[in-house]
Amino acid sequence: EFGFIKISAGNMELFIRTIPDYSQMELAHAHDDVFHWEVVSDHSRIRPDLGSIAYTSNPKARMFFASARSHNVPVHKTPIIKRSGIFAAETSAKGETYFDEDQISLIVYTENYVHMRTFVWKGNCMDIFDDSDDEFLYHKRKNERYSLGYGQLYEG
Repeated sequence: EFGFIKISAGNMELFIRTIPDYSQMELAHAHDDVFHWEVVSDHSRIRPDLGSIAYTSNPKARMFFASARSHNVPVHKTPIIKRSGIFAAETSAKGETYFDEDQISLIVYTENYVHMRTFVWKGNCMDIFDDSDDEFLYHKRKNERYSLGYGQLYEG
């Protein structure tokens, strides 16, 4: 229901956010973070998604961290979670997750687009492929706020 995958191998852990069952969630707390991923080695975040654990009472920062721009995900013109204020949100998005021996594919279906992200393992490397019937951007955040934990805001 929550939409989270954890894969462990030795001292490495990979976390992937799949599409949750939004009908079981309080959408005010939902983020546009479907497809985000993090790598942890020996309990240290090697490749974090810095928006994934943020909470702040600041309305502007709260909206930023809930948006796709704060996560390492594809950014579409139309968000998955439609917000009409800080605590009002709705979505009709659904999704599927497929597992294979050397890959995981995630698909999200929205009113405006379908997007698939596939994680493929080749030895000790991981490739990530995105495909959609809609234009999307993927960018690394530069000089923006980020969070390493609840209530901990930093400038990048």
